Amino acid sequence: MVPLGALWFGVSSDFQNNVNEAYKLTQKVLKFNSDYPYALSLAQMIERNYLGKLEIATGRLEKMMNTNDPSIMSSAASLARHCGQYDKSLSMFRNTGKYSTSFQSLNLKDLLGHI
Repeated sequence: MVPLGALWFGVSSDFQNNVNEAYKLTQKVLKFNSDYPYALSLAQMIERNYLGKLEIATGRLEKMMNTNDPSIMSSAASLARHCGQYDKSLSMFRNTGKYSTSFQSLNLKDLLGHI
C-alpha cells in the first residue's frame, strides 16, 4: 500500500516513515510543477495533519483558491478554516456547490460551526 493510503486507512506499521515518504513524493511532484493543484492539496494536508507545519500549509492557500475543481476548493476551504480564515472558508465552501452537485448537499453549519 502506498504510504499515504496506509496512513489514511490506519494500517501503517511505520507511521512516521510513511508520513515522511508520502511528503517526499509530494514534494517531488511540486518540484516538477509547483502549481499542480492536487499536489498542493496533498502537501497541505500532510503538513497540517501530520507534520505540524501549519504555516507552510497556509502559504499554499492562495494557489489552491484559483480552481474550479470542487475537490481542491473543498480542500482549500478546509485549510482556510483550519487557519482561522473563516470568511474565506465559508465563501469557498459555498462555491463548491456551483461546480459539483455532490457538494451542494454540504451542511455549512456542520463544517464551519456557528459563525
